[in-house]
Amino acid sequence: MNYLIMGNSGSGKSTFARELQQVTEANLLPLDFLWHQTDYSEEAQSWFQAEQEKFIRANENWIMDGNYLGISDLRFQHADILILLKVPRLLSLFRVISRSIKRKINPASRPDMPKTFQEKFDREYLDFLIYIWQFPHKQVVELEKILREQSNELQVIILKSKKDKKVFLQKLAEQKRSKES
Repeated sequence: MNYLIMGNSGSGKSTFARELQQVTEANLLPLDFLWHQTDYSEEAQSWFQAEQEKFIRANENWIMDGNYLGISDLRFQHADILILLKVPRLLSLFRVISRSIKRKINPASRPDMPKTFQEKFDREYLDFLIYIWQFPHKQVVELEKILREQSNELQVIILKSKKDKKVFLQKLAEQKRSKES
């Protein structure tokens, strides 16, 4: 089974992806880890896309965590399930600001980011916070458009809370146990 995990920054994608990986034992590719190793150039975009292709070809069952809708076609073509994490914008903003402060103090607090990634509290960071605020009205609308245009039967699951995530993972673990017995 191949999973895409998408949602606003601060929605818990990376944490949920690691939890899903524990249940499914599928290989995980955290897209932020890849992307933030680059210089964000056009060459980097090509490399980023190629790395996703290699990962898909190399793994029978996988999880990819991250949005990057501009280059998502390949992921959507090969995915079975899209898990969309929808949390309130204020919660996303709070989580992002909190994790940024934690990472300044302890870079190891975000294992899903490369050690070389430096977050600065500057204009770019403010733009990022604006992106988070606008996510439900811009990115989700773009995602819905992409989903309408998909030819494969991608199952979409929307999880809105920690409880939803926990219930989903418990059901998945129960299904796995029943298949194994």
